[in-house]
Amino acid sequence: MISVTPEVQAILDSGAAWFADLYTIGLRSGSTLRYTTADTDVVWDGHTWHAHRAQGTPLIERGSITFETGLAVDQLELRIRTDEQMTVNGVTWPHAIRAGLLDGADVTLVRAVGPLGGGVAGIIPRFTGRVGPAQPGRAVSTLTVDSLLAYLRAPVPRNTYQPACANTIYDSACGIDRATREVLVTVTSVSLDGLTVGITGTHAADAWLGGFARYLTGVAGNLGQQVTIKGNGANSLTLLYPFPVALAAGHSLKLAPGCRKTLAACAAYGNTPRFRGHPHVPVPETLL
Repeated sequence: MISVTPEVQAILDSGAAWFADLYTIGLRSGSTLRYTTADTDVVWDGHTWHAHRAQGTPLIERGSITFETGLAVDQLELRIRTDEQMTVNGVTWPHAIRAGLLDGADVTLVRAVGPLGGGVAGIIPRFTGRVGPAQPGRAVSTLTVDSLLAYLRAPVPRNTYQPACANTIYDSACGIDRATREVLVTVTSVSLDGLTVGITGTHAADAWLGGFARYLTGVAGNLGQQVTIKGNGANSLTLLYPFPVALAAGHSLKLAPGCRKTLAACAAYGNTPRFRGHPHVPVPETLL
């Protein structure tokens, strides 16, 4: 059952109300996009949802939403109608989808309700989920948003016994302070495919293997983005995939080392009390 405030219920009972969908899309980079199906911008709870008539705002159409008793995993299909002037972090929507900027983004859909001729009186929750499969298109892109209940279907046991550490470096379980490990470098050159990046300084071979390159320079499209480092030479990086917008000489990156998730790697960080692997469990190749 969906609960609403007495003010909203009174307006619904009156039969004289206006409605508008409010979409909030939280990207993994930390950016938040807010769009509405209303004819004008909608202000609620200190935030503004932008209408399609505003310059650079896409038109969002959605599929139906079903409600069932009990636990049921639902999906919401969003059709995003855009042109070249409508962007996400400085790049077009199709480019952003292909570059993975919307992968795993949190999506919240609520319906704003207000009296005719008045402002927003309250909201009705409609759907919450995360972006799953996405299909970019020249004029219309499609996002499939999976209900958060979908994560309950993952066959994950309570405890996992494996040689590698179960922590992710820099998370709360690992406890290592990323800021104390990062090194600032400047880009000196970039290959045509964007995967090989020359950097300042002299670095030990594969010192950044499995780590992250975080973008700092103020160029739209890359702000807040980070890319996994596949390996490095004395003064170059090999990225696992390129940044959404091509790097250029003079751009700044902060490099954070990775972790091989072994007991020896954890010891090198001085973090063995937090190691959550089982080094004496044989790896699958040994079992075979």
